[in-house]
Amino acid sequence: MSVCSGLYGESSRVPGRRKSLLFPAGLLAGLLVFAGGVFRFGWLTDDAYISFRYVENAAGGHGLVFNPGESVEGYTNQGWLLLLLLLRFLGIGVEASSWWLGLASGCLLIFLTGCLARLVGGDVGHGRLPRRRSRPPMTDPGSGSGRIDDWVPALSMLLVGLSPALALWGTSGLETGLWAALLLGCQVAGIGGRWGWAALLGALATVVRLDSAVFVAGALIFAQGGWRARLRTWFLFGLLLVPGELLRLVLYGAWVPNTAVAKGGLGLDRLAAGAEYLGRFIMGTAGWVLLVGMVIYGVLRGRWDSPRKLGEMEATSGGGRGTQQKAETDWARDHAYVQRRRWRILLFPGLLWVIYLVSVGGDFLPYYRFCLPLVPILVVGGLIGWWSVGKRALVVASILAAVGIILDGSAGREYRQAGLRRRAERERHEIGRYLRRHWPPDTVIALNAAGIIPYESGFRTIDMMGLCDPEIARSSRPGVTFIPGHSRCAPDVVLEREPDLILPGVAALHRVPLTDGVPPEEAFDLLDCDRLLLELPRFQREYRPISVWLKKGRAFNFYRRGAAGIGRHHGH
Repeated sequence: MSVCSGLYGESSRVPGRRKSLLFPAGLLAGLLVFAGGVFRFGWLTDDAYISFRYVENAAGGHGLVFNPGESVEGYTNQGWLLLLLLLRFLGIGVEASSWWLGLASGCLLIFLTGCLARLVGGDVGHGRLPRRRSRPPMTDPGSGSGRIDDWVPALSMLLVGLSPALALWGTSGLETGLWAALLLGCQVAGIGGRWGWAALLGALATVVRLDSAVFVAGALIFAQGGWRARLRTWFLFGLLLVPGELLRLVLYGAWVPNTAVAKGGLGLDRLAAGAEYLGRFIMGTAGWVLLVGMVIYGVLRGRWDSPRKLGEMEATSGGGRGTQQKAETDWARDHAYVQRRRWRILLFPGLLWVIYLVSVGGDFLPYYRFCLPLVPILVVGGLIGWWSVGKRALVVASILAAVGIILDGSAGREYRQAGLRRRAERERHEIGRYLRRHWPPDTVIALNAAGIIPYESGFRTIDMMGLCDPEIARSSRPGVTFIPGHSRCAPDVVLEREPDLILPGVAALHRVPLTDGVPPEEAFDLLDCDRLLLELPRFQREYRPISVWLKKGRAFNFYRRGAAGIGRHHGH
């Protein structure tokens, strides 16, 4: 069997090799801890309800729109939304279908992580290449004590299953779990030499999230074969993107989503926020342990596969009794070529994605949802690196990484932020239902969190962050603190549209009612844009504060458009 067969599609498993239960055991363990994380962290986030609103409007005959009569692509997940729409027409509610799809995608991601570990490190041994006159590991039908097939895939699946990013965002109602699984599938297919499948899965991931093209390009650039084979791979990838782009152009008259316009831009504030976001991910999840393993493996591979090392082997081979040495030299060259290609397909997409993440400023939500495609890369690469040192090093590194992940999921900044987000989003359901019951159907509201409340109320909505509003998406005001994806600001535009209700801040319940003498800073979690809006003379003339006690000790504060100015009338 060829040494390169593991890369070019044939099975790299050795006939006669004893079967191991570690892979299925690791898969089961990963699925169980993932299920426990979903039970602990499970939620449907506010952003998911933007897509849900589009689906419900389409099911109601209004088309794929946020507000009936307004054509704007205010979502980032075209493929995910179309899948939810299909299931909605089949009679399955969007909340249930998104949750189950996310759960299935998370399970698939864990399984694919084990496949990735087997493909990338299927013939990595401890410490060095096999000795002279020994048979190459991939053709050795022995017990395989120097192979990684038994341990690294199992531990990789366990660590990925432990990831709070997967537990929180996999079943959040967003496309995150499916998107990450498709990207990982693209890598696995590419490493296995299945470039048609890699192009297909990469195209599907790009339809689900357009910016996935950055990651997919990093994998497809190493497509095997000559220029014609590479051209066919890229042509297939591009061809599969055409229907989604045509649909976008027909429905919204644009080549990119409005969300890309709202989130676009460059600046040092973005780079600083992106670097800080990536640093929290690496340090908070003990990713540094895995990074050290990857560096160690890179150093060892450089020593093993160096031209000098291979040259020495070739110089001692040839003629008569050198036939075995020559065969081993040929194997070593093939082995080095295969391993370099595998690791490039593993690491280069992640590197491009890191650059992209830093350039856009990362994200402000907890548990690093945009880093989820990096988790399998980091885990597999790091554990293979530690395995190359020895099994004890692998065990110690795995324990350190697991402890770091568990601590990150149970304490600290991300844990507190996730708890606050879940509580706020439960309260938004109450606010949306209250508005639907007590205000007329033609009410127009303006708010920052444009997901749950518009979905529950059904009211026409002005998204003050601009994600669902093309005019605000192209506007900005100086002096606004950068928040990844949420830094557009156009208070004048908001007031020109004369919304009936304005909900500043994060639109949640508060302990302090908006009464006479209470500054807005105490009654709201205000953003810079909200402060600019509240300072406008027109706002102070036309809007008055209202407080409604929706539950014991928790008030819903907002502003209502009316003839009386601020401070004259209050509802309680």
